[in-house]
Amino acid sequence: PTTNAEDQAEAQALQEAGQANAAADADTEGEGGESPASAALDAFSAVLISENDTYKYVLIKAMDPATDAYKFLVRGKSGADYHKDAARPTLNELSERGLTYTVLGGGRIQHDSAAQAILIYGFSYGFPWEGAPRHDISAALVKEQYPDFEVTTSDEGY
Repeated sequence: PTTNAEDQAEAQALQEAGQANAAADADTEGEGGESPASAALDAFSAVLISENDTYKYVLIKAMDPATDAYKFLVRGKSGADYHKDAARPTLNELSERGLTYTVLGGGRIQHDSAAQAILIYGFSYGFPWEGAPRHDISAALVKEQYPDFEVTTSDEGY
């Protein structure tokens, strides 16, 4: 399906819900540094993606306002018609646990287990990147979960 104004509005509402009580800065400055510990964030796997398919994905910066800790989360789901569909289960769970979030952007993941290859690319109309896509953050997290795979990125494609 093609992203329309209604889908973009729903994605924006999800984004605003996560930022409503954000106590931490939502940009990616300092992503190479250490974030304070947070048991609440530790409950979330850094990467939850489908296998052997091409599908939509999002990069989420989840934050614990109690500790100023943050964690990047990659979420991709086969069959997600829109990026918001790949993001929604995790965003809802973050909110239920009192955590805040920002969806930094999205794109697609092409996952091929037989070839041991994962390509992270493209963009999202519902969750557009501010500035350049940050597929590098997503790729680093995916590489940790799939150390034997070749993980590549491209800003091209949809």
